[in-house]
Amino acid sequence: MKKVEKDQQVHYDEIANDYSLHYGDQYSQQYRKKYIYDRLFESATLKGSLILEAMCGSGEATEYLMSQGATVIGLDISFNELVNYQKSRKNSKTICSSAFAIGAADGCFDSVVVIGGLHHLHPQINKALIELSRVLKPGGAVYLSEPHKGSLFDLVRRAWYRVDRLFLENESAIDIQKMISDNSNLFSFKELGYYGNLAYIFVFNSMVLRMPKWLKKIYSPLLLNIEGPLSKIQNRVFSCFVLIKASKK
Repeated sequence: MKKVEKDQQVHYDEIANDYSLHYGDQYSQQYRKKYIYDRLFESATLKGSLILEAMCGSGEATEYLMSQGATVIGLDISFNELVNYQKSRKNSKTICSSAFAIGAADGCFDSVVVIGGLHHLHPQINKALIELSRVLKPGGAVYLSEPHKGSLFDLVRRAWYRVDRLFLENESAIDIQKMISDNSNLFSFKELGYYGNLAYIFVFNSMVLRMPKWLKKIYSPLLLNIEGPLSKIQNRVFSCFVLIKASKK
């Protein structure tokens, strides 16, 4: 295992419990469903499909995918994250490995889902996408949600990353156009949408801001209602993340 992978493993083993408390609570889950999943999987046929949730953490996306009738296998490099993943899914299948060596057969998954995982893999994002393509069936779908370069929010994020111990040196927003260009031989990138404002920052990322749970409970309902109207006037520059739908060529 290379140093960058080992660092990620140790780091997420250490913060796994706090991560689950913040990113898996009722308000973050409400954000995920309304502003990520309902948009990302709109018109997708998930029922009966076999899905790999890569960089799955404690499995917040898995809950949604299973509710839609999919069978899901979680992949994460952190053993502790996968322990939390399996607490509420006693018979679930997981793979404890990096996204560079998934350990699954070629073409075995109908879809791959990554929610905020690729930006932890610099400078080897393309290597991960090659591996994700390998385990996908021809025509299989890829669903991504990632922070993107070129936004005002990213200027703040870059400064924050340099001083906050929650972030490792190789974590950075993704140059989306470069990623698409570099991997156009593997995937047909069909849809891009730029989203994320107040609720994304203060509700979804409450762990980053060290928001106490009692305070998050007070402000979350209001910000969750504000997020939708504000998203209608957003563009790439004024958004926090991008949703991407693609298919394997």
